[in-house]
Amino acid sequence: IKVSHPGKKVFAIFEPHQISRIKLFFHEFAEALKKADRVIILKPFLGREANKNIEPINVETLVNEINPDIAEYIEDYDNVCNKIINEVENGDIIMVFGAGESYKLSRKIINMLKEKSNMKIN
Repeated sequence: IKVSHPGKKVFAIFEPHQISRIKLFFHEFAEALKKADRVIILKPFLGREANKNIEPINVETLVNEINPDIAEYIEDYDNVCNKIINEVENGDIIMVFGAGESYKLSRKIINMLKEKSNMKIN
C-alpha cells in the first residue's frame, strides 16, 4: 500500500479472528501491522472459539509488540470512529479488516467521513 501510495498515511484497523490464531501468528501480525502509520486493534472475533474454554489473550501485548506509539486497543466502535475522524486527513488510506463485525465499522467510518468533509472515498 505504501509503495502504491507514497506519502499517504496508512491507518490499519484490525479485528483479530480467534484467540488461537492470534497466538499462532502473533509475531507475523505484529510485523505486518508495524508497516502502517497508525494501528487500531479491535476486540477479537472469537467465531467457533466463542464457547470453548480457551485461555484469553491480552490484546495489549500485540499493541506493545507493534509499537504503542502508533498502535492501540479500542473495543468500542464509536471510540474508533471518533479517533479516526479526528486523525485522518484528505488522501490518507484507511484499511479495516477482520472476520466478524468489522464490515459494520467500515460502513460507519465511511458515513462519518462523508458527513465530515468532501474527502474522496473509494
